[in-house]
Amino acid sequence: MPYFEKALYFIIFSIPFSFAFNLHKDADIASLRVFISLIFIFFIFYILYKNKITILSKFKNKHSFFFIFFFFWAFLSSFWALNPVWSIRKTLFFVSIIPLYFLSVYFLNSKEKINKAAIYFINGGFIASFLGVIQFFSQFIFGLDKIYNFWAYNIAMFLYGQNFGEVIIKNQSWFVNIGGNDYFRAISLFPDPHTFALYLELVIPFTIGFFLYNNKKNKARYFTMLFIMFLALLFTFSRGAYLGFLVSFLAIFIFSFWYFKIKLNKNKVFLFVGISFLIFFIFLNSVFGSRLLSSFTLSDVSNAGRLKIWELSFKVFSGSPFLGVGLGNLPIFFDPAASVKSPINAHNTYLDIASELGLVGLLAFFLLIFQTFKNLSFKKDRFNFLRFGILWSVVWFLVHSFFETSLFSVPVLAALSFVLAFAVLLKEPVKGKVVKI
Repeated sequence: MPYFEKALYFIIFSIPFSFAFNLHKDADIASLRVFISLIFIFFIFYILYKNKITILSKFKNKHSFFFIFFFFWAFLSSFWALNPVWSIRKTLFFVSIIPLYFLSVYFLNSKEKINKAAIYFINGGFIASFLGVIQFFSQFIFGLDKIYNFWAYNIAMFLYGQNFGEVIIKNQSWFVNIGGNDYFRAISLFPDPHTFALYLELVIPFTIGFFLYNNKKNKARYFTMLFIMFLALLFTFSRGAYLGFLVSFLAIFIFSFWYFKIKLNKNKVFLFVGISFLIFFIFLNSVFGSRLLSSFTLSDVSNAGRLKIWELSFKVFSGSPFLGVGLGNLPIFFDPAASVKSPINAHNTYLDIASELGLVGLLAFFLLIFQTFKNLSFKKDRFNFLRFGILWSVVWFLVHSFFETSLFSVPVLAALSFVLAFAVLLKEPVKGKVVKI
């Protein structure tokens, strides 16, 4: 059993550090998918060998039911998909990653293990952020062209594989134009800045929770981590991430005051609001604020393109609203000549789910999220700081998902599966004190 737990900690930490195995000239597979699958297979054999079928009782809850049903429905959609092979490929993608949810629910069965797993998750996010910041600033030292060529023809092929790497380079969104100049956005070890930002949105609130909970000595450590993480997030220039932060911050702030019935005197309220508006004003008048504001103008080519894609995706959904067109089959309706490598998607997670899995799939996803919020209501124990962070992570992720398709990235789905597992782990009060690390 200790070997399983150590392997699980390793996977949680290494989520952003996946690299590709080139199995065939036309097939790459992420190392993270391989590691999760192998551990889960060994876990299944362990259950059968020890005859511990009672283990399944850990998953007899509404949250696990909705989690399983959503992905099982995705598999069933292959039976009515126009191209069932594409659906099966996407199903195998899910099957190789979502076991992280089940492994986490089973093995993180004590306060020490929960705490330790969260620390590994945060440390992995910090290192990935640090690499992202170094990668961003390196263009000012070595030059944009040299960094791009190094990343595209050395790093990308190793991390993403020959096939996926070529697709990424051909359709890359690595650059942002600021004041007429192109800059290489922070992507760290991720294929694009959007998936890097989605991953950070799941990690940063965890870190905020630990920062608020820990003593002064450890606060300095977590503050440093947060500074690097936020810096990396800013350098992704992801408008969805910026907007997601603002909306989720406001939502969590209002929720905290309502839930805890916090009462502050007028001076403190005015001080907090004043500082918040000052920071917001500075942000809006920076290059990052200009980037966010560009989200609301149709003169931006990417905005006009996204609206067109949303319109087409909704038409696909309207044609098969109940069952959807089948997992992974949306690209066919955009371009009949599209290949399995096509990067076409709805640029909206909810439209992607609705068009491919229909209203049944979309309802299952919303029920899963609803149960997540319900399970993470605060309890009388020492883990509310972690529940606070997880709730913020999920809200932030959901807002950004309006502008990105977030479920088909290896590190993002792995991180999301891990985060959602906490909705089961922290449903009931956790006994004992939390070890401050």
